[in-house]
Amino acid sequence: GMLDGVQAEAQRKSSWVKLCTCEIETLPFEVGQFDLVMANHVLYHVASLETGLRELARMLRPQGYFLATTNSENVRVTIIELHYAALRLLGVDYEPEPPSSFSMERGVQPLEAIFGEVNVFYFADESIYPHVDDFVAQYRNIGRYRNFIARTDIAQTVKDELPRVFKQLVQAKVDQEGELRVPSLMGAFVCREPRI
Repeated sequence: GMLDGVQAEAQRKSSWVKLCTCEIETLPFEVGQFDLVMANHVLYHVASLETGLRELARMLRPQGYFLATTNSENVRVTIIELHYAALRLLGVDYEPEPPSSFSMERGVQPLEAIFGEVNVFYFADESIYPHVDDFVAQYRNIGRYRNFIARTDIAQTVKDELPRVFKQLVQAKVDQEGELRVPSLMGAFVCREPRI
């Protein structure tokens, strides 16, 4: 997984890294240990955002920086829209996920409760997929797909059909538009002055 990738990259660069797996709400590091603490596209998964932010801030040195990245709610997420469209075509009941608990639009308030300085930076981008298989490969790695495949209440035949139906939907978009253009809007919060 992700930690294996970090370890492999560190070895490739002849760097030493210490990796651990833990909950953000209970990190095994001492107070004021780091100049930089990062939370990249993870805070929307934290059970208690306030507890997690306090724990991350606790580890910062007084002049340290906290960097949190996340997605914006102000862009259509093509891969998720196509996922839900494929489920509908397969006759699968689903409940769309609620809005993110930590997005670019919802992040300032909880961060300002923990940090004296919160700066916001947005990044707009677009990925272009001329080949359907590249986008389908990415789809097979998203949480919604993996969670669907792990469900025990879904027949294996339906699970097997999902990538095929998803690919057909993507191919239809490519046939219509010549390529698949996927906009993204995300950003970063750069915070200082922890109030811990």
